[in-house]
Amino acid sequence: MVIWPVLIPFFIVLFSDAALLFRYIRALRIAPLPQLGRCAPISVIVPAYNAKETIRDTLQSLMSSENVRYEILIVDDGSTDDTSNLCKPFLSDSIHLISQRHEGKWAALNNGIMNASYNHIAVIDADTKVLPSTLNILSFALNRSDAVAGNLQVANTTSVLGCIQAQEHVRIAMHRRAKEGVDTISGVVAGYKKKVLGDVPFLPSCVEDFEHTIRLRNSGAIISYEPTAYAYTKMPESLHAYFSQRSRWANGTIGEMRKYNLPIRGLCKGYFLGICDVLALPLLACYGAYPLLLFLIVAEGCIQLVGNMYEGKKNTFCALTFYFQLIVLAATFLATNMLALMTPHKK
Repeated sequence: MVIWPVLIPFFIVLFSDAALLFRYIRALRIAPLPQLGRCAPISVIVPAYNAKETIRDTLQSLMSSENVRYEILIVDDGSTDDTSNLCKPFLSDSIHLISQRHEGKWAALNNGIMNASYNHIAVIDADTKVLPSTLNILSFALNRSDAVAGNLQVANTTSVLGCIQAQEHVRIAMHRRAKEGVDTISGVVAGYKKKVLGDVPFLPSCVEDFEHTIRLRNSGAIISYEPTAYAYTKMPESLHAYFSQRSRWANGTIGEMRKYNLPIRGLCKGYFLGICDVLALPLLACYGAYPLLLFLIVAEGCIQLVGNMYEGKKNTFCALTFYFQLIVLAATFLATNMLALMTPHKK
């Protein structure tokens, strides 16, 4: 016999994700087609540190950009490998290499901004590939915004961990389309007006994109999301690297929220939904509510399948098994954030 209070996490997860699907489909129906044609020239800043494995693919993808005049500024942040040497064959009148001592991504970005020739600026990580239309779309979007977040997806999807992270980014893209905005402008693929970056430069932080977004909002900058500006990046491939990354993100986010006096209760909704995601399966299983459990698994899979159709992913199996991945993601989120909350942070 199922005790009805036990079903509370089930209903919360089901209805919250059903609401997401409804808002997502509505956003797809009203979304304007991306503008492709002549646009303002754009300076592309590629901060690079020990990126010898990926920098060539990144530059080749940027050089395949269509319908846009661009310059590429590779800022080598004191790499100790062959990053600089691998960049040299690509150098030309429109592709430049800037070398600096190792200070961090924030300093590399500011260095690139200072040397940029154009008023529109794109930031692309050195382990990321873009589509031929991405720079064009970002530049068009900057005609109506001060800062634009692109659609970040995962490139390395052959492993189980890669699959989980790929589906996570599909779900993130679904949320962004549904709300027609972003909480954080990812530093992996983004566009900015140069004047805005002059007024609000990057500062030292282990989550420089989150910290920078806070100050952009405080300055009154207009921030938008461009779902068709795709970029594909490499994510951690080992469990140790994955948990290290998530712990760094959690500690950095909590630290910056305390630094800028942002209420931690702003994260409570995410914590609550994460707890429901984790608890729904064991509670339904323990009380023998197998039909409801099967329904939840299928519903989550179908919702994720819709996202895969429109966010550039075609992995049906990973989409249909998303609920199990969601539990892993929610548990990781809760664990790293609880540890971060218990860690003292300097203001």
